[in-house]
Amino acid sequence: MKKIVILNFTGLRGNWGCQATSFELLKFLSGIYPDNTPLHFDFVPLLATTKLDAELDDQLDSIYQSFEDVSESEVGSNKALEYLTSIVERRYAAWLTTLREADLVVFQAEGSMGMGEDFAKGPRLMVLPFVAKHAWNRTVIAMNQSFYSQNPIVRRNAAITFKSLDFCAFRESLSLAFARENGVKNACLIPDLAFMARSWDTDIKPREKPPTCFAITGSALKDPRRYEVVIEQTKRIAKNTGLSPVVAVSRDYQLTLASYLQLGKLGTTRIPRSANYVDVTKQFSENAFLIGGRYHMAILAAAALTPSILFQGNSFKNEGVSHLLGDVRSVRGFSDNDTIMNDIDVILNNFGNETNALSHHVTAIRNTIRRAQMHLREAILGGGTFAFDDQLPVFQRPIEGILEQYKQYGAGKRKKRSGLRLMVNELSEKMSADDDNKAAKRVVASCIESVDREFEPVQKQL
Repeated sequence: MKKIVILNFTGLRGNWGCQATSFELLKFLSGIYPDNTPLHFDFVPLLATTKLDAELDDQLDSIYQSFEDVSESEVGSNKALEYLTSIVERRYAAWLTTLREADLVVFQAEGSMGMGEDFAKGPRLMVLPFVAKHAWNRTVIAMNQSFYSQNPIVRRNAAITFKSLDFCAFRESLSLAFARENGVKNACLIPDLAFMARSWDTDIKPREKPPTCFAITGSALKDPRRYEVVIEQTKRIAKNTGLSPVVAVSRDYQLTLASYLQLGKLGTTRIPRSANYVDVTKQFSENAFLIGGRYHMAILAAAALTPSILFQGNSFKNEGVSHLLGDVRSVRGFSDNDTIMNDIDVILNNFGNETNALSHHVTAIRNTIRRAQMHLREAILGGGTFAFDDQLPVFQRPIEGILEQYKQYGAGKRKKRSGLRLMVNELSEKMSADDDNKAAKRVVASCIESVDREFEPVQKQL
């Protein structure tokens, strides 16, 4: 029996993107091992902030210095590692035995890095994989994440962690370039595993004629006008093209409400929130394009060979995924009215070329993911080198200018949380910890019902 623990597992959320990247990761990891190898997965979820996290905010300097001491084997590094281990033992007590017995620890930070500067949003993200590697000598690999922060201290801490692991991959081009710029020289690019959604299906092929509807989604950018502007753009597009809007949001309640109140006269339909990500990908294949700022929605659209017009998100990850898909068009601002309409004209008038180009890039991405899977099989089971040549184009534009664009909305600040909120988070965490595998089984069963038979072996391992 091989025991695999996934850190920061988000597949139990109602968010389609979290489901896609997390459950495609399960399939990816299952494929590393030979057929019929008994596997058991355990999940450490992305935790909310509790009273203990808030208390550790006062120790940030000591925490960051301890990472430094351990990584550089300075005098006193044993005490530094003991200190970090004591934090893990207090914060992750429910998972300690599972982690210490794991054959493989998999760290997927997704887009969590750089979204804050307190303990919970900063070093807490890194301390568990760091201790698993340095204190417990586990094999630890990291993948399915971006590398982003406006804070050089947070970036330094992340770089120390990532470069100390057995294997480190980032999910889009810009993050890889930025990680290497910050000293993670051993990093490679394995595109976000959500690109593998519906890879079992052979009926999605490049199309010559655009469908009669278009999909809209929201954005993680904390612009107070984002809902208003998305609705305005949707009305403008529907009026100018005659296409009907399809609202594609899983957890964005404000955009959902705005669409009911303001888009009802446009023949608007909605992808049900109860849908799973396999269903969503299929429905994207029935749209002419997707417009919005949600990173994973753009990936699921690409998997369906449906072009996207991307708005800004809460980090530069949208620029990174745009580069992966050939930089056909730049990431747009919410109010780039003329540019957006020009993008739409290009898509509708050259739909066959657009879908063929997407097919080319998605095929290359999926082939890289499959090669990485076989490479990790050899490295983990056969003792080969972990170094991986992704063979994908390198992001070469200056990063600082792009980083500056996100400084206003994507810096991440320390948050003040009420004592009641911290207590509720802690209680909720204790109540839900034992239900993770049950929830995972429900999502997997739902995807099997959607014809994704690759999930059947994963279901047996949960």
